[in-house]
Amino acid sequence: MKTTFAIILLLLFSASFFLFWKTPPDTPLEGPSLIQTPTSPREGKSLRADGKHTETPGSRKTLSGKKGGDVQGDPEYQAALIGLRGRVLWKSSRKPVAGIKIKVYEFRSSFSIQDWNGNYPDLLESFEPKQIATTDRKGRFVLNGLERSEVFILLIGPGTDKRAFRIVNASPDPGKASDLGDILLQDRGALEGSVLGPNQRPVSGAMVYALDIPRIAFDFGLAGYEPEGLLVNQNPSGGFAIKLPAFTKKLVKELSFGIARTGDDGKFQIKGLPKGLTPILFIAKDLVRTVKTTRIRPGETRDLGTITLKKGHRFSGKVLDSKGEPLPGILVSISPKTPMMFRLGLGREPKATDANGSFEFNGLGRGQHYILTKRREDLPWKLHGPYRQGDKVEIRVERTFTRKIFVKTPGGKPVTQAAFRLFLDLNEDLLQSLFDGELNIQKHLQKGGEPGTWLLHDLPKRDYSLHVSAKGFAPSKVRIPMGKEWTSKPVLCRLSPGASVSVRVRSKAGKPISSARVFFRRGEGNRVILLGRTGRNGVLKTPTIPMIKGALIGEHPRFALGRTPIPAPAPGANYIIVLPNPGKLVGRIFDSTSPEKKIYTLFLEPTLDTWRLFGGLLPTGPTISKIDGTFSLGGLQPGTYRIRPSYKPGTIETFSQAAHFDRADLLSSFQPIKVLVPEGGVAQVFLDLAQNNGKKKQTAGIFGFVRVNGKSRSGMEVALWGRSTQDRKEVALWGKSTQQTVTKTDGSFRFSRLPKDHYEVLLIDKTDGITDKILGTKFITLKEGEEKELNFDIYLGLLEVQILDPKGHPIDGAQITLEPMGKRSSTITVHTDDQGRIHEKVPFGKWRIQLDRKEREQGGFSLAEKVIEVGSPRPVRFTIRAIPDLVIQGTIRLDYSKVHPDWIEQVQKDFPNKAWFEIGDRWWQVPLKPGGAPSPLDGKKHPTGDYSVTAYGYRTSWSAKVKITPENHLSLDIVLTPSKKFTLPKKPQGKETSSEKKAGKRE
Repeated sequence: MKTTFAIILLLLFSASFFLFWKTPPDTPLEGPSLIQTPTSPREGKSLRADGKHTETPGSRKTLSGKKGGDVQGDPEYQAALIGLRGRVLWKSSRKPVAGIKIKVYEFRSSFSIQDWNGNYPDLLESFEPKQIATTDRKGRFVLNGLERSEVFILLIGPGTDKRAFRIVNASPDPGKASDLGDILLQDRGALEGSVLGPNQRPVSGAMVYALDIPRIAFDFGLAGYEPEGLLVNQNPSGGFAIKLPAFTKKLVKELSFGIARTGDDGKFQIKGLPKGLTPILFIAKDLVRTVKTTRIRPGETRDLGTITLKKGHRFSGKVLDSKGEPLPGILVSISPKTPMMFRLGLGREPKATDANGSFEFNGLGRGQHYILTKRREDLPWKLHGPYRQGDKVEIRVERTFTRKIFVKTPGGKPVTQAAFRLFLDLNEDLLQSLFDGELNIQKHLQKGGEPGTWLLHDLPKRDYSLHVSAKGFAPSKVRIPMGKEWTSKPVLCRLSPGASVSVRVRSKAGKPISSARVFFRRGEGNRVILLGRTGRNGVLKTPTIPMIKGALIGEHPRFALGRTPIPAPAPGANYIIVLPNPGKLVGRIFDSTSPEKKIYTLFLEPTLDTWRLFGGLLPTGPTISKIDGTFSLGGLQPGTYRIRPSYKPGTIETFSQAAHFDRADLLSSFQPIKVLVPEGGVAQVFLDLAQNNGKKKQTAGIFGFVRVNGKSRSGMEVALWGRSTQDRKEVALWGKSTQQTVTKTDGSFRFSRLPKDHYEVLLIDKTDGITDKILGTKFITLKEGEEKELNFDIYLGLLEVQILDPKGHPIDGAQITLEPMGKRSSTITVHTDDQGRIHEKVPFGKWRIQLDRKEREQGGFSLAEKVIEVGSPRPVRFTIRAIPDLVIQGTIRLDYSKVHPDWIEQVQKDFPNKAWFEIGDRWWQVPLKPGGAPSPLDGKKHPTGDYSVTAYGYRTSWSAKVKITPENHLSLDIVLTPSKKFTLPKKPQGKETSSEKKAGKRE
């Protein structure tokens, strides 16, 4: 599921570019706010958009063909839906933002649950706006008729220069609305410039996107996004490509943030940009897609000057049949190779081969590319490559295969009438639904000659998923590999008997409940299937379900979930689900040792005993308190929960926090409080943070000052890492946790109420550069009740380096890492400009400059790990010319003459079969001949420089240090010598010295 959610978020990145806006530490509401803080004058109390709106949410818009049941015509269902209301203001002036649209999207806890046809109705509906409102003259809005959801996504002012984005959570009582308070929009800046082509003439119609997402995302293929393009899995052994979902194209229109098109003079202007570092993407036909990074300041127009786009590379090839004849009309796409750690890439919009079977793509960047081909619309995409520039590309269309399918009952009786659906096997059904991975079964299935047999034919090599259903049987699916040696054998699909039953959904008082959704939970597992909705009489006649033990679950917005365990159902059986009344949790969070009023985030999650009764249907998530610490959560499932206080209002600042917000924001040193929510009642909780300190006493503290180049520096982030900031389970899962604070005007910072522990304190600069920089790290040990002073005195110098390729041309847009030598600061990631230069402020010391591994592999060169020392505020300027990789030839052998006679017999039996060549973070291997005879090197291109070469047997090790240069790279004679242990006489058993044992250890 995490893989699926990561891909969904990647798609949202690709489609909107702007889903997760980055927020400075001192502006917690500058979006996206996970929990919108109620900062209205009435502190989240009743707030109406105008006198005409009532407190009860109105009717809900239902998309045709998406849901079963007539929820629009059900007044009781409509009356139970919840609403959201709030007010939109400018942050600086507190003036209302009037006349802008607010669109809300629901992401329900059941978004990953299938219906009985294998579809995901809640997931697909999540990408359609559920309600739209317009702010009145006072900036107020009301969004009515919403289902209770895990989170809501608000699009504020889409398509305008007031655009913004929020993630909110609301849990009012059924039929009530939740007040989001004031949504504060930061003041905006603007951007302008002009675009020229390689001929120095203006480029008309070029697209310019201002994207407030991490610059490094473009190194993972994001710059290749096209609405009609592909999502590509670049795994060489099982890669596939699928068309991007249709909703991505809609989202581009809905979330057209920071987009402009150049005019006839090549000029452009983009308004309404938030402050901060912003990558700018330039796209023009047949020219290289270029990314620049600039800083946007509120109230200012940033002039980028002239941006020159390069012609780029041309990539061409042919598609041939098995006889070498050209194939016209074959669909072809191209996808730049992404780093090995991230196999997902994006492919260009497909085009068809011409009459000669030829294709070409222009405006490509450096590096390797995958080619994707598709013979027909009803066949899957095929991945070829990767190819380098200049490679001759002739792609032979792969052959197709056929497999016989047997469909039988558990007793072995053939099933003669069945329905089929065919999908690509993407490991997760959710991906199949999301990416429309279904194939046209009519073109690939025909009946066999025997009863209960079918032939699945004309399919290329890969894995498929066949869904089978038949009357009187529960649906089933079977995985079908095609094109492997053993796949000529028939595939058996055995159907299990099923039954259709009647389900009556009632309240505690016995009243039938119409429009209630009914789910079936198989066995004791967590898999839940949506069966449908009850009619006006509160009854649902289910589709065929397996005749196995399970549970029926009912859901309605007015009630809590109801559950009825069932044995193996018999055909026509009747079951009743009783829906209980929901409960409520109210309380207050405060700190009795501090008079200061604060807004807190609280994370509420059901205990395992409560959660597992209903699979994934119970929503979990955070909420916030008012300024006085009070909070209220309605519509809760009766049962036991854990409630945990958090540091501050939950604000998502990065993509990783969006994926793991509950891990990043929780104040884990506070122990979760267990609370029982009664059915139809109210539970009360009072959390005194001074008392709820966890198992360790929190009486210690750290304070200090930050000075940069001798001056106090405000706005610097100081992060505290320690095992006491997170419980043992959390540490095992996610590593160390952090607490953060920001230096004040005088450069001071303080951490209070800490338990005794060993801590790592990091100084982080978020104000300069493309990524956050750790400028310094210190360690400190606190005893109980102890307060210690810890100061950072950092001196920064400017590093200006120009990176050239082996031919002397600037390497533009390359990712460079600056690695500190012998210092407790982090590596810094930067990118070269169009002249191949980097300009970066770094702490004094020695820095190793490395070209990113992707750049090295694609370009075929390296920087030989150049080290530069920065020791003064004056700029340090260097030019580094990359060294090309060279073909490495020669031999490698084992030197047995160094082995002592006592060991020779054992060593000769335990010879290694591979030698490893390592330089920096790159390595390659060479097979060794038995007995240590000279073995040839692989004859491929590799970096030059100082290598460590090692070879290991089961108990033996061999090594050598080798310097490969342009003078010796074709005539190497590498001799590996044994470890020290095997050069010394063998000691009697049990008499081996500690130094000999140490010498015998492997490196």
